[in-house]
Order: sequence, then C-alpha cells, then structure tokens
Amino acid sequence: MSGMQDTPFGLLEMGSNSLKFYLVDPRRHDGPVVVTEKYPWRIAHEFFARATISSDALQEVIDSLRAAEQAAAGLPLRGMIAVATGVFREIRTIKALADAVKAATGVRVRVISGEDEALLMAKDYRKDAAGRSVFLFDLGGATTEWAWFVNGEIRSTGSLTLGAIRSTCLFGHRAANRSVYLNANAEYCDQKLAALPVGGSLAAVGTGGTVKAAAKVAGTDTIAIDAIRAMIERALREGPPADLKPARRAVYVPGLVILWRILARLGAEEVTYGRNSVRDGLAGRLVRLLGTVKREDLHATLLLHSSRIAK
Repeated sequence: MSGMQDTPFGLLEMGSNSLKFYLVDPRRHDGPVVVTEKYPWRIAHEFFARATISSDALQEVIDSLRAAEQAAAGLPLRGMIAVATGVFREIRTIKALADAVKAATGVRVRVISGEDEALLMAKDYRKDAAGRSVFLFDLGGATTEWAWFVNGEIRSTGSLTLGAIRSTCLFGHRAANRSVYLNANAEYCDQKLAALPVGGSLAAVGTGGTVKAAAKVAGTDTIAIDAIRAMIERALREGPPADLKPARRAVYVPGLVILWRILARLGAEEVTYGRNSVRDGLAGRLVRLLGTVKREDLHATLLLHSSRIAK
C-alpha cells in the first residue's frame, strides 16, 4: 500500500440493489479492509419499473449513506469515496441525483462505466487465471460484467445490459404462461450474448447473487448447466426455494435464465462460483489503486487510467 495516506477512510460502492461500505485502514498488516457493511435498496427496481428515480428512492439512497456513516467509526461521510455502478449508469437524471446526494451528505458520487468495472475485475483476477482460459463474469441486478482470459492473459473485457432485476421487470408480466415467460427471457439473453467475442475451450467462473444462490441450492460451488435448467423448471412449477431471502426469490428465475444462457453461449458444461477469488474484486482493486493516488485529488477517470497503466 505504498504511497497511501496512513489514515483510515471509507469506500462506498453504490450498486443496483445495495450500498456496500468498506472501512479501510492502510496501517493494518493483515489486510486493509476492517469493516464491510451492506445496505439493500430498490434503486434498480424503481428505475426499471418507472424509468426514473422518485423522491422516495432518492431518500432511500441518502438514508443508506447515513446508515453507513454510523458504522464508520467516526469517519465523516463527506470524506468518503463513492463509486456508483450498474443501473446508475442509465439514470438520465444522474447529475441531479448526485447533486442532491452531495447537498444532503457531502458525498461526491462518481459513476464508473461497465467497461471500466469489467477491466478492474479482470485485473484483480489475473493471478487466479494464471495459465488458464477462463470466462469470468459478475451477474448483477442490472448488468453483467465479463472478462475473457486466454492462457492466463486478458483477451477482452466488457459489460452487458443483462441483469436479474432488469429481466424481472421486463418479463414479469408474462409469468402466468411459463413457456412464454421462459422463451422470452431466453431469447432476450441470447440476443445480448450473441456478440460476445469468445471461443475455444474455457472454464466459466461466475459471481453475483444469482450464482451464489445457484451454488447454495445445488449444494456445490460447481454447478452443471443441466442442473441450472432443472432449477429453472422446478422454480417455474413450485416457486423459488423457500430458504432464499425474499429479494433473491423475486429475481431467482430470471437470474438463472441468464446464467443458463451464458453457459450455452460459451459451450460450457458447468460454472464455478467465484466464492473468494472474485467477490469484492471491484472494491479490492480500488483500495489497492488508492495506494498510488492522492485521495483529495481523486476522480474516477484518474483511478481508471491508473488501472490501465498498472498492467
């Protein structure tokens, strides 16, 4: 962490369905992240249902940020670094939202592009990919970030507008007819996945709430494509598994359909849940990058240019 200021600071990751707070202390020798808290919200649901963000949803963002401050060991919100991902990229009134958040909390919201998020994820995974051909992806609520490794080297990265919450809002009105619902979901996914520049034999490694739920239901971190299809059929007949959280149950089938179609597009027989190697990759990469960037001068583009240079 050479070059990083030695005072603790807060990192806020504003995603489609939650706010994640990281309390970072560069002085610790056992890893800089001291506290991690997650605050669920319904920003993506709101946006995909209404194509805008209401005053109530804005207040939910502000309230969640203030809740994070309570876990921040006395660190003020105004000094924290906030990076917004997922659905925030699509909000046309994002400047007004960011201005309102800054006025209420002092937090400056920086929106990171999907392509840059994917690049950060890929760079954080390079050691795990050593010598292997891997398709790495993070299946979220609004988007799916991906990285293709060939023999351990990053070949390509990108972001797709495929997400469990997005598909739930797009196709929920067709749920009464199971076959129509499933086919519409699958066709939409296939259209989005058609342009993926991948080929050859590779391993699929995924993360995100859908992949985590699939691993839990399957009882293993490596899930076969046939098992995923069986999960979909069972959920369409009987409903999502009762032991999942309500928010996950609500987007369970659309998320599994995306996962199924990703594997079909790759020609992969199975996916491995990236339980430790991928989780929090964005935040972890940002924390490490902050070791070479002055926080008082920080801007998202500066961070990302640093990311591209540090190969």
